[in-house]
Formats: sequence, C-alpha cells, structure tokens
Amino acid sequence: MHRRSQEGVLPKEGPKISGEDKSYQTGETIDLNCTASKSYPAATLRWYVNDRLVNSSERFKETLEEGTK
Repeated sequence: MHRRSQEGVLPKEGPKISGEDKSYQTGETIDLNCTASKSYPAATLRWYVNDRLVNSSERFKETLEEGTK
C-alpha cells in the first residue's frame, strides 16, 4: 500500500498582473490578467474591486469619478 504525502508546495513568487497601464481615461475598458506560478494545490485567485468580489464569469463595470485612481 502506497501513501501520498499531503504536503503543499508554495509558489516561488507572488501572482503577476498584466495588462495594466499607469492611468486610464473615463469610460475606458481595460482587460487584466492575473497569473500565479505553480503550486500544490493550485492557487485560487480572486479579483476584488472596491472590496466587492468579482465573479470570474462576469464583466465588471466600475465608474470612477474624475480625479480618482
């Protein structure tokens, strides 16, 4: 009988976000991607915008007022 170890393997580095710019124009659409390096079990990534969890299947629309980031 073989027994598997249940030890986890942490990622070697933090998640990487790509697709971002330093500034955006009002009404502009942005597409971002978050990628984590290998780990076991696989990392679970979640997006939050203004403390609101964004469902992976939804397109999130946030309207910022002039002068906000």
